[in-house]
Amino acid sequence: MANKKTHTKTKAGGKPATPMPPRRRIFSMRAIISAVTVSLIAISVVAFGSLAERNTRQTLNEEIEGRLILEARNLASLSVDALLSDYPELTLCPLVSEIQHDRTDIAFMAVLDHEDKVQGHIDLNIIGGGLPMLTDLQPRQALHTLLPNEKVLANTNLVVVSVPAQHANGRQVGTAVVGLNQSYVDEMVARPRQAFLMLTIGLLVAGVGVSLLIMSFLLRPLGALRAGLERIGRGDLASPIQLNDKTELGLLAETVDGMAGQLLKSQAEMLEKERLGAEMSLAHQMQQSLLPDGEIRQGSCVCHGAYAAAAEVGGDYYDIIERIDGRLGLVIADVSGKGLAGCLVTSMLAVLIRSLHNRYESPSDLLVNLEKDLLSTLAPGTFITVFYGILDPETGLLVFASAGHCPLAIYRANKNQVDWTYTKGIPVGAMRNGALAKTLADSTVLLAPGDVALQYTDGLNEAWNAQQQEQFEFSRIAEYLVETAPQGSQSVLENLLPRIEAWTAPDPLGDDFTLLAVERIEVPSIRETTDHIATPTTISVLRRREHLEEMMDDAKRLYLPSRMEDLALLTDWVADCLDGRPELADCKDLVETSLFEVCANIIEHGYRNQGGHELALWWVPTTGTEQEWSAAANNEDGPRPDGIGYFMVCDQGTAFKNENWTPPDLQDPKVRRRGRGLGWQIVHLSMKRVVYTPNTPAGNLTLLRFDPAKTPVR
Repeated sequence: MANKKTHTKTKAGGKPATPMPPRRRIFSMRAIISAVTVSLIAISVVAFGSLAERNTRQTLNEEIEGRLILEARNLASLSVDALLSDYPELTLCPLVSEIQHDRTDIAFMAVLDHEDKVQGHIDLNIIGGGLPMLTDLQPRQALHTLLPNEKVLANTNLVVVSVPAQHANGRQVGTAVVGLNQSYVDEMVARPRQAFLMLTIGLLVAGVGVSLLIMSFLLRPLGALRAGLERIGRGDLASPIQLNDKTELGLLAETVDGMAGQLLKSQAEMLEKERLGAEMSLAHQMQQSLLPDGEIRQGSCVCHGAYAAAAEVGGDYYDIIERIDGRLGLVIADVSGKGLAGCLVTSMLAVLIRSLHNRYESPSDLLVNLEKDLLSTLAPGTFITVFYGILDPETGLLVFASAGHCPLAIYRANKNQVDWTYTKGIPVGAMRNGALAKTLADSTVLLAPGDVALQYTDGLNEAWNAQQQEQFEFSRIAEYLVETAPQGSQSVLENLLPRIEAWTAPDPLGDDFTLLAVERIEVPSIRETTDHIATPTTISVLRRREHLEEMMDDAKRLYLPSRMEDLALLTDWVADCLDGRPELADCKDLVETSLFEVCANIIEHGYRNQGGHELALWWVPTTGTEQEWSAAANNEDGPRPDGIGYFMVCDQGTAFKNENWTPPDLQDPKVRRRGRGLGWQIVHLSMKRVVYTPNTPAGNLTLLRFDPAKTPVR
């Protein structure tokens, strides 16, 4: 007796399914027919018929269940949009009727909404109610691989397949149900049985010889069928069963060939999915490499970013770029479309912005030229919302332009409220006729110490709560910022993503989620000295120009336009500053020359001889007693004031690097012949002390301490 072997049926992808019963030992029917009488021939024929019927029933069950699953999936796919409409039955009832028309094998078809109410059925009387056919059904072991939430139900009369109707975002909006009468399978099996019985009777009548001939003919396809099944068992799915037979065995062979083809297709799809998975993983790594690594601290500002993709890769992008002038380029963008296509566009966007950010002082100019470079590669219908700003980390001044992006939210610490900045720019690539340049404009905001600016993509404000049926919206963003921004921008980013995930639960994020936060760090308050003199320490902690104005409130001041001809105003102002000090009468020309050189240098190099700007000058005399001033004037020993006073010059022009300046060699004939470059040397020789502090929040400050008793040159 041959050894028993257990055969395992293999699913697509190589995963073992339910083991089949061990193969039984069988005898050759040809030997039986040749060895026994007509009675044994009849028994053998009946046995063969039973075997054929069993195989046919199994094959039909698999095929019918597969057809039911395909019908249900097709119905579910066609029903999604209708279920989301206000009157789904107007679409679904005709759809079900059309599909079920002339389908005697289908017992019923129905589409249920998310509340299990009938929205599509051939019987209009049960629309809006429950489906009574589903009351006594029990789950049954499926013969095919089911997708998540798909079910096969059965009772003595029906076989029912239930398939969820899912929206593109993964949300289930309903269920498609298709049922088949069990009697249909019995009828399909009974048909060949009747034909087989008639054939058996004919064989018996015709005699042993004719029966042997017919049985030999009927059993001839089994060899090819068995060989084909064995090839499939060995993994050869590409070789079809060569069987040209018109009986049930031919149908079985075709079914087996179809199954092998489906398995082969599933294997190819699995390999393709693995390849795409590897490519998506690479794209994810590439996208992550484009994002900044951690926070950026520069000057009085701290910049943070956060990114979470709804899929493995997405169409959002942000960056914090250090410009060559010390300022920071801030960019956040949202590409229409998700997945790999959006990732590729963001990659191009990142490369272009990094190549353009140092060329343009105006953010709107950068966005206009960015669109020109992108249009040749953007697919029709693809557009990008982009926010690009240039941040001065020393002053907190942010100049930005927005191409259709979300409004900028700024938490103001002094008011404990959120200000919104809206713009009118259209997205990049939305209208390809140069309209972007007409809608863009640069906007300016100033971040004070403690302020936090938040820019984001629409995955934040449009985050959907299925229970409340509403979006997160701007009002909740403002409430959240008031709650968390006082603890800093890091607190804003760390807590916002969990807040949004809780808001959308149990559904996942429906869109990419990207944040960019800028915090202006609190600086110490101004420390005024007893005589209101601005020391270098005081200058280093200025917050803004208004603080300097307040600190110098008691000083004499002069505001000069940035034009050389207006420097003539220095003559009268210096005379007014030194009025009442006869001991300083001989120093007037020296002071005027020094201030002239400082202001001329600012106009020429700081403002590049461009009008429309301003210089602010202050004179702060040092306090002292009459005896101290007398001793100072007569150069006598004893207590005296620390210098006569201070001059302060403030400008908003381009700063220069004071640490690189060295006094010129006046003994060098070339220096004397050149006749230029001596102004800063005159200032240093004329004043007791010179302190130049560039890029303070109030501007560039030049502090000149004047003391004729200690100034080495008159």
